[in-house]
Amino acid sequence: MLTCQRNLFSLPDNVHYLNCAYMSPLLKSVEAAGIQGVRRKSLPYSISGKDFFTDVQRLRELFAQFVNASSESAVSVIPSVSYGMSIVTNNIAVQAGQNVVLVQDEFPSVVYPCQRLCDEYDLTLKMVTRPASTDNRGQAWNEALLEAIDANTALVALSGVHWADGTLFKMKALRERTRDVGALLVIDGTQFVG
Repeated sequence: MLTCQRNLFSLPDNVHYLNCAYMSPLLKSVEAAGIQGVRRKSLPYSISGKDFFTDVQRLRELFAQFVNASSESAVSVIPSVSYGMSIVTNNIAVQAGQNVVLVQDEFPSVVYPCQRLCDEYDLTLKMVTRPASTDNRGQAWNEALLEAIDANTALVALSGVHWADGTLFKMKALRERTRDVGALLVIDGTQFVG
């Protein structure tokens, strides 16, 4: 069972902050690392060219362990999801008549590059809508998503957890389905991996 973790944050005792989907408070350790980074940057002459890669390489190694990747070479550090999605959509091989599958109200950084891809290559954008009923909504939405993926699907892109309502998408089932049809599965892990 998780015990109280308040002592790890700088929040005042009279504040109960619950809106972490908007912006989470920083751990004191993260706050200290940020301050250390600003202090380091204030002495630019002490930063060498190799320093731009050393910390990133360590981050890639740790993250590869965290997600059980085959090696750190499977991990890229990029400035934003929209940047990563643009890289994907600019480099995916597609043919007119294929489709791209997204979920309703997906975050714009995933949607806009996919819309551009569809417009540029005459692909169909399949938007899987959120079920109207809240009864077993997650299960129903996952089923509809799996049904939307077909032999013409080139790409499925989504967040592991829907940013607006917290629906948890079944990544293993989606990966199996996309593998079966030869589609690329791109997951925005921003709200999900940690």
